[in-house]
Amino acid sequence: MKAKELTLSESYDVLRNAKKIAIIGVSLNERRVSNRITKVMVDLGYDLYLVNPKYEGQKFENYVIYSSLERLKDEIGYLDIVCVFRNPIYMVEEAKKAIDYGDFGVFWMQPGTDSGNAIDLMLRNNHSIVKEKCIGVLATDLRLKNM
Repeated sequence: MKAKELTLSESYDVLRNAKKIAIIGVSLNERRVSNRITKVMVDLGYDLYLVNPKYEGQKFENYVIYSSLERLKDEIGYLDIVCVFRNPIYMVEEAKKAIDYGDFGVFWMQPGTDSGNAIDLMLRNNHSIVKEKCIGVLATDLRLKNM
């Protein structure tokens, strides 16, 4: 598949078929959006790999938080989605880390986090992207449609 910005329908398809999802920027602060959306994803039963160097080694629900995406590579291998909850000023940095990781399907930028430079970088490196679509909202919607 040629790298591109995925449509809403394609984003649902990726999420429907996702086995392993990395959440970059997870927070233990319950007031943060990344915390609430990660809880939704946990409740929906997704296989998650959480990353935030600030919380390295701590647990979120029953998931250990890793210091970096790189730390996952040997243990986890292929990731269907790398989903990022970071300020847009850090998005190019996160895109470069994902490209260095290499073995993933889609780079998912949560609403308000996208960066034109990160998008260009992903597309130039043959990785499709999702932007301005909340992974938690789409995942919940999928679950409701399948009930």
